[in-house]
Amino acid sequence: MNYLIVAFVTASFVFSTYFSSQIFAQTLPDIVINEFSSNNGTDWVELYNPTDDMIDLSSYFLTDGASHKKTFTCILLPQGFISVDWDSSLNNNGDIIKLNKDNDVIDCVAYGDGDGNLCTGQITVDLQKLSPEDFASRENDGGIWKIVMSSTKGTSNVGDGKGENSCVVPTEILTPTPAPIATPTTEPSQNFDNLYISEVMVAPNTGEKEWVELYNDNDFSVTLSDWYIDDIADSGSLPKEISITIGSKMYAFVELSSSVFNNSGDSVRLLDFEENIKSVFSYDHSEKGKTWGWSELKNDIFCLQLPSQNTQNNACTQEQPSTKSTQTSSEATVGSLKTTASARSSKSSTSNSSLKSYAIAVTPPTIFKEDTVESEQSVLSATTSQIDPHASPGYLPLLAASYSLLSIGSLVTKMIYS
Repeated sequence: MNYLIVAFVTASFVFSTYFSSQIFAQTLPDIVINEFSSNNGTDWVELYNPTDDMIDLSSYFLTDGASHKKTFTCILLPQGFISVDWDSSLNNNGDIIKLNKDNDVIDCVAYGDGDGNLCTGQITVDLQKLSPEDFASRENDGGIWKIVMSSTKGTSNVGDGKGENSCVVPTEILTPTPAPIATPTTEPSQNFDNLYISEVMVAPNTGEKEWVELYNDNDFSVTLSDWYIDDIADSGSLPKEISITIGSKMYAFVELSSSVFNNSGDSVRLLDFEENIKSVFSYDHSEKGKTWGWSELKNDIFCLQLPSQNTQNNACTQEQPSTKSTQTSSEATVGSLKTTASARSSKSSTSNSSLKSYAIAVTPPTIFKEDTVESEQSVLSATTSQIDPHASPGYLPLLAASYSLLSIGSLVTKMIYS
């Protein structure tokens, strides 16, 4: 009976000790010892952060059975790993490795003879002695200790390579060096040359838009910001602002939001940010669905072609190509437009003169007074000025006789009363 009691107590102790170690292994602290080497020429220990937080390791340190100490100066990222070399610290026959945080031991592993020590709460070591070709590793990172023949130093024990270089110095996390602020460069400050108009759609098919293709003959890519596409100078349409990037020795085209060019003839001009002409050519007619483009790379001969956006131009479809315009021809065209405008102004002036010829002057009516002879003469004069030149000539003698009778009457009256 006593033997049964002893056997039961012994079994209970072993059973409880085993499950205590399992609970310790499964309830992981914030940092754990995850892998180590003690008999491969270089001693090293790997730590693992199983949490979802960054952990500053400055308060953590390792100790062995001989009280050798290893400290850390980095921040371990979530699910990250760090391995530290610990030369001539771990005994080949066996030792104990403790991970301390301040004054507390938060993880421990004993192997071989344990250097005469066991981890707290355990009655046996975790591992047997490691042979020169062996490594100690925790199963699935933080699990049960086992001996393996190949290491995954500094990464996950699963072998997927995750977590490498996961410990960074505090300044990289707490006070990151700000990235240099790039000074914005405004492309208009760059006055590019060697840019050409290579092809233009001036008479697109119904539902399509006009476009201009440019060629960059520089050995570097250019970005044109606040440049312009325009037709003949001083015409009715405003320059169209463009922004486009063109690779070295490459083509690129710009589709215009609204129509600019006349089908019957016009100029096409590329203007820089200061509206200086960089490239220009003129044409005197068009064909719907065809483009005007140079016949060879960078030459002055333009001709009608089938469209070839962003690639080398197609062959000419006519024998008589157009040529690049000159300043003289541009001025001549502008002069023609000015002459037309002057003609319209002259026509408007003539029209106004003809309207004035229909205006009728109206003379206000005259008020007659009989105070004095002088006033009568004024009245007579005013009345005379209103005589219709088309009236009968016999009216004048009658008027003279009336005046004579009035004079005689006046004399007779004076003689009676004198």
